[in-house]
Amino acid sequence: MNAPSVATEENLQRTCAAFQSISWPLSREELLAITTSLDWTIVHDLDRVIYFISNLSRSSLPNAKASLSENNVLELTLDISDETTEKRELTAQLKTLKQSLTSILGTPDGFDVGSYWELDNGGRFKLLKLSSVIVLSILQPAYADIERGEERHGISPDRDPLA
Repeated sequence: MNAPSVATEENLQRTCAAFQSISWPLSREELLAITTSLDWTIVHDLDRVIYFISNLSRSSLPNAKASLSENNVLELTLDISDETTEKRELTAQLKTLKQSLTSILGTPDGFDVGSYWELDNGGRFKLLKLSSVIVLSILQPAYADIERGEERHGISPDRDPLA
């Protein structure tokens, strides 16, 4: 069995460059042009979500998701590691991916439940360790502004809003 792998720095560089240079709002059509240039494959194209297979992990299952509203992208969530149930492996993957993203984007602008980088276009890249995979979230400016407001007010990013 192969050890779990992470996105290559080259693929991360291409992905980051593509989404750093966009203008928001990003339309469905603009997103599809970008993902085509990145060699991603559409798996499901629904009204409010598009699922892709990207080149950011070895998975043959959808590993990238775009959430949409009124044909504009709200957020992209990209699995940038293979899934693993081994906590040590997941922590090692996170460390490797943070080093790669720091090499590409510079020092993170902050840390909450994950590292994040502010973008000149008002958006935010956020690196997160979930239970079995590492993800890179790309937030549009309105979503990034919500997080910034919560940070200013000291609201914990890992709170349970229903509690």
